[in-house]
Amino acid sequence: MEEYSLDKLIESIVDEVNPSARAKMVPIIMDIDDNIPTLLCGEANVLRYVLKDLILDALNNIEVGYIKLLVEGDTYASKVKLFFKLKYTGKASDYIKKGEVASALENVGSSLMVNNDNNQYSEVHFQLEQDVIKDKKVVNRELANIDLLIIDDNEININIIKIFFT
Repeated sequence: MEEYSLDKLIESIVDEVNPSARAKMVPIIMDIDDNIPTLLCGEANVLRYVLKDLILDALNNIEVGYIKLLVEGDTYASKVKLFFKLKYTGKASDYIKKGEVASALENVGSSLMVNNDNNQYSEVHFQLEQDVIKDKKVVNRELANIDLLIIDDNEININIIKIFFT
């Protein structure tokens, strides 16, 4: 178990696989719930392995289209239940359904659900419960890692800050 930022973990995975995605002209779309706490403690290495392998499998089985990663969270007490859904055009391989990814999730008390729709698209789902270390609500994820006091966080001020700090 280790502390980690879900945003940074996902961004690092996407940065790693982006050259392959660009080569195939496949966009990777991320939709991460803004209400997920900023610092978590849990199975970061398993999560990194699973997400990277799922995205790479999607890239290997996609001809044309997109990959979308949706992450939602349900926070209660000092825990958050994370809901992951990877949707892409193409068919998920049997390797994903029966391989090491499924086993890795089972080892941390989760399971992998795979839906293929007539080889048109695939959806891969799993859940993971993690401990919450720091529950800081983020108004704007792009500014999440900047230590800055904003007196009035209206749209104009946020845009000016983005220009100078991101």
